[in-house]
Amino acid sequence: MLQEVTLSPEIWESARERRRIEFRVCLEGLRRASAFDPLLTRLELRLDESALHLRGLTAQGELLADICLPREALAPLTREYLEIIDQLGDSRRALGLSRMEALDMAKKAVHDRAGRLLLRRCRALGFDLDSARRLFSLWVALSSDTTRLGEPVTH
Repeated sequence: MLQEVTLSPEIWESARERRRIEFRVCLEGLRRASAFDPLLTRLELRLDESALHLRGLTAQGELLADICLPREALAPLTREYLEIIDQLGDSRRALGLSRMEALDMAKKAVHDRAGRLLLRRCRALGFDLDSARRLFSLWVALSSDTTRLGEPVTH
């Protein structure tokens, strides 16, 4: 059972407090997600210029998975997702109910596509779609300052 999800210290140190709060919410959501490999107890995340790196460890500290997710693999979905969130949160536009519903459905569709991509890339961690969607939420929060957008990143 996944007991701990950690971010590398440089991620925490470079973030303002509002972003740290968002990171904590996403990390806790990911930790509580129901489906992972039963041997996975610790998930370590590190972000660099080119990729998000995930290391899955067992309770004994054995490496279960070492996954590199290149930024360019997630970039188109991330851009699309952020554009939708930006439209939803744009207070300068008066959105009708049907437009808001359409944008919300589009946001969920992008989130699902990203989740399916992460399912394929993170198969060794035993994710289900919900877990992969939560990882995408965390990815978006890590790769973009979503605290400056109109709507929080959630699935």
